[in-house]
Amino acid sequence: MSVFAEAVASDGFRAQTGREVTLALSAYCLYRRRDGAAEPGELDGVVVPPVRESMFGGWVFTTGGVPFHVLESSFPPDPPRRQPGDHHRLAGSDPEEPVPAAGSRVRMRAGLSVADGFVADEVRDGWGIDLDRTWLVERIVRQGGDPVAAIEWSPRPIDYLIDIVRS
Repeated sequence: MSVFAEAVASDGFRAQTGREVTLALSAYCLYRRRDGAAEPGELDGVVVPPVRESMFGGWVFTTGGVPFHVLESSFPPDPPRRQPGDHHRLAGSDPEEPVPAAGSRVRMRAGLSVADGFVADEVRDGWGIDLDRTWLVERIVRQGGDPVAAIEWSPRPIDYLIDIVRS
């Protein structure tokens, strides 16, 4: 799962290997379907109905008792010039709109990251759900680099990858 430099700099996110951390999760959906069984690497869960419309958009998905705020990739699956690192919808995906109906079962492939604090607040207000869960940090790696013991503020923006398990 990704921890972007902005979360470390502006939200004050910190974590240490072998310690618990409380965080909320976001998913950037690249592929979703309402039919068929989940395949390896896919999340399989249910769309949560909103209490009110969210000013940030997106929708909430829950799997195994863990809720995620979901934003959809709006890039087409096969652009004329694809760049490395582009986050285009995968072929065969349902379109980004309409959002799946509340209560529907969905399978999804997504990039996962720590949700910004304002997103977690919006989900709490708009869906009545607390995204925060406690996780055990198993491993932290600087994006494109080596394993580290902790995520700490740095004057140079650094993105991280973090392995977590439910605590």
